[in-house]
Amino acid sequence: MSPRLLLLLFLSWVSDMHYIHVKRLFDYILAFILFLLLLPLMSCIYLILKIVYDDPPIFTQRRVGLYSKTFLLFKFRSMSSAT
Repeated sequence: MSPRLLLLLFLSWVSDMHYIHVKRLFDYILAFILFLLLLPLMSCIYLILKIVYDDPPIFTQRRVGLYSKTFLLFKFRSMSSAT
């Protein structure tokens, strides 16, 4: 049985009011687990970019999200800042 099917079965008996809270908790737990699994890879990418380029390896940018709420976006630099 797939994890998605299990989640759907679990959420089917949860009331609509609790669905949002359970889904949000599931999203946070999954994001945390993926972050821990990908942390070694992200560290290697950071170190490689730090060695190869003189620019900071992490690119930050302000973006506008839902309801015009601004947030900071972090991503690995893929181009030099001179271009």
